Amino acid sequence: MNDATLRELLKALAFHLPGRLAEPAHGPDEWLVVACDRWIDEHENLPPGLRDIELDAALTSAQRAQSFARYLAWVRDRDGDGIYDEAAVRAAIDAIVARLLTPRGP
Repeated sequence: MNDATLRELLKALAFHLPGRLAEPAHGPDEWLVVACDRWIDEHENLPPGLRDIELDAALTSAQRAQSFARYLAWVRDRDGDGIYDEAAVRAAIDAIVARLLTPRGP
């Protein structure tokens, strides 16, 4: 994923996180707050071309991976109110969810 798309995805994740956590059925996922904060910090502080998010460091269990996939699907269906590029975010989410749902080898 290129830097610009990653930036749009991070904007979307950060923009919608308070709304998601406010829903009684979904919050609080404190690990997700910490992970998003870390990803944003890394994105802002790494030089262009090296910006990336480390999903494996945050998604340490099947439960977290499933929770993150549900959050991504939820974000995908939200209106960005012009805050981020919705088409880029949807494409990025589709790619990430496909990777999360692909079984890993032994």
